[in-house]
Amino acid sequence: MGSAVKSYDFIIVGSGPAGASLAARLSKSKAAPSVLLLEAGGNNTEPSNLYLANRFTTLMTDGMNWGYKTAPQTHLNGREIDYSRGKGLGGSSGINFACYTIGPRDDYDAWSEAVGDEAFGWEQARARYKRLEAYDVDVPEGFRRFVDPGKGVHGTDGPLQVEFAKGWEWSLEENIKAAAEAIGMRPNLDINSGDPMGIGVVPSTSRNSIRSTAKTAFLADVPPNLTVLTEALVEKVVFSGKKAVGVVSNGETYLSNKDVILSAGALDSPKLLLLSGIGPEEELAAHGIPAVHHLPGVGRNLQDHAFVVLVKQLEEGLIGRPQLFNDPAALAAAREQFAADQTGPLSVVYNTLLMGWQQAPEVYESEEFKALPAATQEYLRRPTVPTFEHIGLCPAIHPAADPNGEFLTIMAMQMVPQSTGTVTLHSTDPRDPPVCDPKLFSHPFDRRNMIEAVKRSWSVMETEPLARHVVGDFSMPRDRSDEEVWRYIQEVCMTTWHMTGTVKMGREGDEEACVGTDFKIRGIEGLRVVDNSVPPFVLNCHVVSVAYLIGETAGEKIVEEYGLDK
Repeated sequence: MGSAVKSYDFIIVGSGPAGASLAARLSKSKAAPSVLLLEAGGNNTEPSNLYLANRFTTLMTDGMNWGYKTAPQTHLNGREIDYSRGKGLGGSSGINFACYTIGPRDDYDAWSEAVGDEAFGWEQARARYKRLEAYDVDVPEGFRRFVDPGKGVHGTDGPLQVEFAKGWEWSLEENIKAAAEAIGMRPNLDINSGDPMGIGVVPSTSRNSIRSTAKTAFLADVPPNLTVLTEALVEKVVFSGKKAVGVVSNGETYLSNKDVILSAGALDSPKLLLLSGIGPEEELAAHGIPAVHHLPGVGRNLQDHAFVVLVKQLEEGLIGRPQLFNDPAALAAAREQFAADQTGPLSVVYNTLLMGWQQAPEVYESEEFKALPAATQEYLRRPTVPTFEHIGLCPAIHPAADPNGEFLTIMAMQMVPQSTGTVTLHSTDPRDPPVCDPKLFSHPFDRRNMIEAVKRSWSVMETEPLARHVVGDFSMPRDRSDEEVWRYIQEVCMTTWHMTGTVKMGREGDEEACVGTDFKIRGIEGLRVVDNSVPPFVLNCHVVSVAYLIGETAGEKIVEEYGLDK
C-alpha cells in the first residue's frame, strides 16, 4: 500500500524572504498551526557564501541560481539579459548584493491608494519594518558625518540583521560623496528614513560582515509544527472545483486544511499558477492546460529597474582589491582570519556602498514626461520619489574587466519604470524556466530617464575631487549626445533583478488585478500569493526589503483572519 497523503494547515511554496518570513510568522503564532514549507532548491550550507566580501559573486555559485534569462529584448539589440533568481533556502536573499533600502514613503502611500487598504501605506509599513529589523544603529564614530540612523526610528530586536561596515574600504568614499554633493546631491545620513533623496551610505543585510538571509533570519530555529522540505519542486496546485486543496511535489500530493500560499517569486509564482490552470484562457489553451479559472492578469504587469555601468580606470595603488584578490597567499590568510573572528580585510572589502537618489528637472521638462497621464506625473513629482539612482564603489560589472581591478564604477539605475512585460510558459514541464519578457525600454519615458541617469552619473565621475584619480575611460559612451548615450545603453544595460507585479494586487474592477489586499487569488478559494508578484508597481528601492515586508504583512492578516493568536 502507498503512504498516506500528508496534510497541513498551511502549505507555502518557496523559502525566499516572503515565504520564509510568512512560515515563521504562522508557525510561531499561539495556535501553532501545522505549516509545510516547500523549497525547490537545496539547503545552501557553505559558510563562505555568506561572506559579505563575496556579495557580488555569490550569484555565480553552482546550485544557488536558477540561471534564468530574459527573452530577447527588442530595445536592447535583441540581447537576452541575465535574470538570476535565488535557488535554495533563503531564495534570492542568498545571492543578491545584500543592500538594505526600503525606499520612499510616497511609494507605500501610493500602493495603499492604489489598492484601497491602509495596511500598505507608509505608517503601517514602517511599523512592520521595525518588527523585522535588528538594525545596528551604533556606527563607528568616524562615520557619523556620513551616516547617522536615528535611534528609535529603526527596529533593533527583529530577526533580520542590518548593519553598516566597521570601516572604509578605501579613500574614494569621501571623494565620491564630495563629487556627488558638488553636482547638487545633498548628504542623507539615513537613507531608510522614508526619504532616500540625496547621497548616503547603504546598510547591508548582515552582521559582522556575514549575510543575514531569509534562511538565517527565519529558518534557523524551526518549531516542531513547521516542516521544511528541500529539493521539493512543486509541479502544480491541486483543486477541488474552485478550491485549492493541495500541491503536487516530486509526484507526491500534500493537502492543505486552510490555504495554499505561493511565495515562489515574481517569475515562478505566475508560472505555477499557469501550470495549475489559472491565468489567461488563451495562454492555457495554447499549452493544452485545462482552465480552472480565467484570470487575465496572471503573468502580466512585469516591471523591473534597469541599470548601466560606467567604468573609468583609476591610478595604480589607490585601492587594495587587486593586492588582496590577486595574491593567493594574502587571500588565503584573509579568509582564515575572517573565518576565525570576522576581522581583517574581508570584514572591509566590498562592505561599503554609496547610493544616491535624485529628482531630475531635465526629466520633468522632457516631452516624454509631459506625455504621461496626469496621475502618473503627480506621483512622479511627489517629494520622496526619485527619477533615478546612482551606486558607487561597486566592482566593474563588465565582461572584459578584472572584477577586482583598479576601477571607478558607478551604476546609473532607472527608477519609476513605465514599461511592463510578461511572464508566460515555455512548456508544461514544471522544470522548464518561464519565458520572461520585461520589455525593457518599450515605453519612451524609460528611454529618456535612463539617458539622463547616465549623464548624471557621468558628471559625478568627472567632478573634483574624484576626477583627479581617474587616468582614462574603460567602458563609457563616446560622447554625451543622446544618440551616443542611448547606443551605449543598448550595448551594456542590465536589469537589477527587482522583478515585480506579475500577480498584481488591485481593487475590484481592475481587470489586471489577480489578488485583493488579503493576498487571495480572485475567484479561487484557499489560494494566496505572497511575494513580490503582488505589488501593483515596482517600488523605488532594492526590493528584497519589500519581500520581507510582504511576508510580514500577509502573516499578520492571515493570523487575524483565522484567529491564530487568540
